[in-house]
Amino acid sequence: MAIDSLFERGSLPDWKEFVQALKKDENLAKETLFMCQIHQNQDSAKLALTLLEEFYPDLSKLEVT
Repeated sequence: MAIDSLFERGSLPDWKEFVQALKKDENLAKETLFMCQIHQNQDSAKLALTLLEEFYPDLSKLEVT
């Protein structure tokens, strides 16, 4: 599932699947960080940032340009 789609209409099972993938994939974490910074759905972005802070604390402090 694309991050954009997850942010827009992801269900709880979608988010659970995303969490499992995020734990194992730093590239996914980087893509997620980028989406958090540009996505209009800030509620989902805040949730994703919380996950990033948990799994990749150093990465979550970076800004993607």
